[in-house]
Amino acid sequence: MPEHDELELYEEPGLSEGDGRDWLRHQLAGWPYVPEALRRFLDALHWRHRAVVVLTFGEQMPQEQIAYRLGVTPRTVRRDLSDVCAIVEAKVNMAE
Repeated sequence: MPEHDELELYEEPGLSEGDGRDWLRHQLAGWPYVPEALRRFLDALHWRHRAVVVLTFGEQMPQEQIAYRLGVTPRTVRRDLSDVCAIVEAKVNMAE
């Protein structure tokens, strides 16, 4: 068993390109109980982007059902998710 002196404090790795989706999935795993920083981020999004993210990762709803519910195409849902993931990655990279 390792000594306490040998243990290292875990630091969450930073996001790299393509990690925005994983970050959102992780942050929304306990929906509706999410960190305050994520809640502020979601509140700042366009209503449709917020709905797509919450329904996808929080409610775990299929994209076709989200599209029907929001009155858009599944392609629009995929594009909105991609846009939000790019925003997440840009915000994290700016903070570094």
